[in-house]
Amino acid sequence: MVAFRNELLLEVMTDDPNFGTETFMYSTVKQINDMSMNELGQPLIRSQLLDADADGKLDRLDLHLELRSISGPNRLPIAQSVRQVRVIGTVDYSLQQTVKLDMISLFHITVDTPSGAAHIKTQGELDLL
Repeated sequence: MVAFRNELLLEVMTDDPNFGTETFMYSTVKQINDMSMNELGQPLIRSQLLDADADGKLDRLDLHLELRSISGPNRLPIAQSVRQVRVIGTVDYSLQQTVKLDMISLFHITVDTPSGAAHIKTQGELDLL
């Protein structure tokens, strides 16, 4: 059994001619945001869990993240200044047969955008056997 924990860390690296290279972050975990010196601000986060074969097990997790432009005068729009986006999330993973096991696993996505990006779409698999 795999379940999304609704815990994410989003890190965005920007390169702006007026401000240089900066890294902004946001997490759905309050303790991480409290330690951050350069918060991204709260993005729009939507998640959808899909069980395609109706077996009661998570088959797909769709995440949708929308960022607002970094505030301040003379800043480029986020779509022009973003150079890298990282997403780290957590899932609960449980085995019930052979060995009883409960653990938390991480997933990680990194996308480099040397010319900026208004929209990023990525797809991957997390095989927990």
